[in-house]
Amino acid sequence: MSTVITNLPRDVLRLTLGYLDDYDLAQACMANRYFSREICDNSFWINKLVSQFPELGTGKELQKYLNGNTYWGYYYFLITELKEDRSMDQLLLDGSKEGRNDLVLIALNRGADIHAYRDNSLRNASANGHTETVRLLLDEGADIHANGDYALINASENGHIEIVRLLLAEGADIHEWDDRALILASSRGHLDIVRLLLDKGADIHARDEAALGLASVGGHIEIVRLLLAEGADIHGDNDAALINASKYGHMKIVKLLLDEGANIHASARYGPDDAALGWASIEGRTETVRLLLDEGADIHASE
Repeated sequence: MSTVITNLPRDVLRLTLGYLDDYDLAQACMANRYFSREICDNSFWINKLVSQFPELGTGKELQKYLNGNTYWGYYYFLITELKEDRSMDQLLLDGSKEGRNDLVLIALNRGADIHAYRDNSLRNASANGHTETVRLLLDEGADIHANGDYALINASENGHIEIVRLLLAEGADIHEWDDRALILASSRGHLDIVRLLLDKGADIHARDEAALGLASVGGHIEIVRLLLAEGADIHGDNDAALINASKYGHMKIVKLLLDEGANIHASARYGPDDAALGWASIEGRTETVRLLLDEGADIHASE
């Protein structure tokens, strides 16, 4: 049987192979050296793709979706993905999350709604750091302000500075959700993004100095320094920055804040005075407790 197949004219062989199951073809491509000359050829798989999904256009038109892929296995897995029982809106969402511009373009070409799931495709691409996918979605009409500009917020939170730059350049609102982009970038320790957002006009005092307070929670001393240098109020939210740094044992930040004039006797909301000392004691931060006592904290404040 194999001799008969190998002696077939190339065009007849291709026609015959075209009737085989995609999975069997993929297995044959890996296992059979003779078949591989035919079925590991890109044009064979592109033709299969076009024949099964004619709405994608001609093979030449299809090339613009495929990111320059030249490996036969890519086409096999693409066909498999397109056969899955999911809507084009879902394919768009998944492709955006994975940074798969090929899937994004195919989904849009097959009728996906770029605004589906409240424009979460843009949010997914931004959150996962896929700059080119974000650019593609914006070019295709995605709403940069969807979900309260959460694309910008997620990109800032996850440290994707190029996407933050792109979104700001395209008109994202830096102040949405009470300047949450700045607050979350500060919380996560993304110094360059914090600096960029401040340069672009983010409100350093938003939510009662939340950026400073959360940078102190995370132990991000360079961000704390930057925020103080840019005018953050060290006493915001009842000196939360000092209390937070003390609670989590960030000695260098505690020292910095005290040197900058933080109130060592400040009380947390609805709590006793000297909350910094109280929380450091509760959390077992021995060195922080020693520092606070050396700086004049009242050991009897919580009695």
